[in-house]
Amino acid sequence: LASATWTVTKRLNVTGVASRDFSTLATDVNVDTTAVMLDTNFAAKAKLSLFAGVGAGHIRYLGAASDGRTDTYETAHVGVNYTLNDHLKITLSGMYYKNWSLLKQADYDRRTISLIVSSRW
Repeated sequence: LASATWTVTKRLNVTGVASRDFSTLATDVNVDTTAVMLDTNFAAKAKLSLFAGVGAGHIRYLGAASDGRTDTYETAHVGVNYTLNDHLKITLSGMYYKNWSLLKQADYDRRTISLIVSSRW
């Protein structure tokens, strides 16, 4: 994992992340994943911030049970954070994820809208 953040202005920062991961699934297949992401965060007001990002990755499934499967994905997200006070934060975000795979039933698009309300006391 490697990351770098550039503070463009007091209110805008950009973060780049590159990662490499190796794991084993319960089906005894090893997974080798390489990914990159670029995220931005803009503090519009004292209580309001906007964020957006894009990313991509490549997944290799290793071992006899994997049949040489590889997946490639791209993702993008946008959202807004609103902090009402020390006790309440609201986040609304949207995400798009596209996966291409050598395994045809693993080709898919995913669109997600999330609303998170968190409280801390």
